[in-house]
Amino acid sequence: MPRRAEDGEFVLPARSKQVSLQRWLYAELRGAILNGRLASGTRLPSTRDLAQQYRVARGTVTIAYDQLAAEGYLTASMGRGTFVEQKLPERHGQGLQSSFAVEKRPAAIRLSDFGAIGAEAVSARG
Repeated sequence: MPRRAEDGEFVLPARSKQVSLQRWLYAELRGAILNGRLASGTRLPSTRDLAQQYRVARGTVTIAYDQLAAEGYLTASMGRGTFVEQKLPERHGQGLQSSFAVEKRPAAIRLSDFGAIGAEAVSARG
């Protein structure tokens, strides 16, 4: 029988006011998985139960679960529940960066051939 995080053994730390509910929930669950507090095969609480426990919208929990599943941390099975994956991305050096955790940086600008010629001419003037 798999371990159950919903049996009262798993409690999330308090949220900082600077962090959105969604980011907090995602980061805390991901951290608990990576540091072993939520072991492989552990069944997580239903989205409804977790939302009620932390007084957040069910959609907030669903989004966090979906993001973790997309990154390979969780697997969901209709009627069975949501479980921590057996094989985690970070443990094998194949870690995926989260869209929540990655700082947004401006994309590199790629100039057309014509634009590159113009940029060279401007920089040559000096």
